[in-house]
Amino acid sequence: MVDTERHINELRQLLGCRTIMSFAPAVRQAWSLELDQLVIQHRTENALSRQIEEQMKVFRDGLTESVAVEASKRKADESSRFFLSSFLLTESFAYLHRQPEESLHLVTGVTIGKTRTVETVVPVALAKATVVAAEADGAALSQILATLDRLGHALTGVFHIHPGNGIETTIPSSVDRNYMKRLSGRSLVFGIWSRDGYCRVLTVPGETKVQLYGDGITEIGKDHDAIIYKLNDPGKSLLGFNPRPAEKLAVARIVVRPSGADRKV
Repeated sequence: MVDTERHINELRQLLGCRTIMSFAPAVRQAWSLELDQLVIQHRTENALSRQIEEQMKVFRDGLTESVAVEASKRKADESSRFFLSSFLLTESFAYLHRQPEESLHLVTGVTIGKTRTVETVVPVALAKATVVAAEADGAALSQILATLDRLGHALTGVFHIHPGNGIETTIPSSVDRNYMKRLSGRSLVFGIWSRDGYCRVLTVPGETKVQLYGDGITEIGKDHDAIIYKLNDPGKSLLGFNPRPAEKLAVARIVVRPSGADRKV
């Protein structure tokens, strides 16, 4: 294309030399025809180049958009999330439903990149357990956290149970909200059970993605800043967390030990 443009300019300069062209009209006519053909060819080449450039621009824009979409997907996939085990939820409910008083337990899992698993019930001794409140023993809690850290496992959840049935009974109390604020800086799920198998799962930090894996649990859907799950069939615990006879329980007098044994206080 560059050679064509140079040739056109040379012919134009020659055709402008009237002194030379006046003695060679045949040459002048031949050069004029060649000039016309070169101009037409040059315009055609320019038009084709513009078409190619426009097509390349569409291709580049599409490629840029695709790369941006893929980058966005990768960023979303790499964002923090919890993998929540349905087996954990089944055993959590069985553990917490053993007694009429409120109870709680911790959960551990492993950290892989920005993903944390929520998969293993960790019993903790209670300093207080009534029909409306439960409180972990401070010394026992500190020991558990130190042990998990030593074993390379993370605290990935805290679950407890409320009195009553239905989704409404899983709404966090002001005490629950304050406790979650104290957990700020950690990365874990906070679960609240009803007595008929509904579980409200909140996250710290809030709005962290939760992905359930396994069967036996129905995801009811979002409710404000939480996800509601329903245990399909409470059944019996594979780990032995089964309800005990009611006559063996005394409200506000049971301390749950990590071993599962009871101690009268």
